[in-house]
Amino acid sequence: MSFLELAHSRKSCRCFSTKPVPQELVQQIVEAGMIAPTGMNLQPFYFYVLNDLKRNQELFGQIEEPLKTKVPGIVNAPLNEMSQHSTYDAPCSIFCCLTNAQSNTKEFDLGIAVDHMMMAAESLGLKTLPACLPVVAAKEHCEKAIGMEDGQSLFIVLGIGYEHETVKGQAKEKKKNLVKFL
Repeated sequence: MSFLELAHSRKSCRCFSTKPVPQELVQQIVEAGMIAPTGMNLQPFYFYVLNDLKRNQELFGQIEEPLKTKVPGIVNAPLNEMSQHSTYDAPCSIFCCLTNAQSNTKEFDLGIAVDHMMMAAESLGLKTLPACLPVVAAKEHCEKAIGMEDGQSLFIVLGIGYEHETVKGQAKEKKKNLVKFL
């Protein structure tokens, strides 16, 4: 598969299967993030991997109330409906954190690393969902739950897993008019 074919096939997964993600695949995905290019080769990020569906659901179940409080559109939604906005039903979550490295490009660098992990997952037959909602609504809770070290800050959570069979094959909408050649 060419890179463009891979990029066209990648889409955010809104419903994951409960099938566990093999640890060796998770290791390959994380390696893709670790080798991503960064400004001055600083790698100003750190990854915490939670590859356990039950523990993911427990963690995200604990942030249901903060989500409802801080995100008005979710006020009456049960957590299982919130999964389309978070990684609640993903069997694997990667908590992507910024470090206190002196870098003016660390958010950009982490974005590249996350993209590398999403493309690696896609190449391995897995789907992803990059989610900021847990960070917005319950950053401190998530940081404490994963045992984050001082000098790190949660930036985004990447849900990884196999796509649930009920949503397989749904095409990604193609955007137009995003470029002007000069």
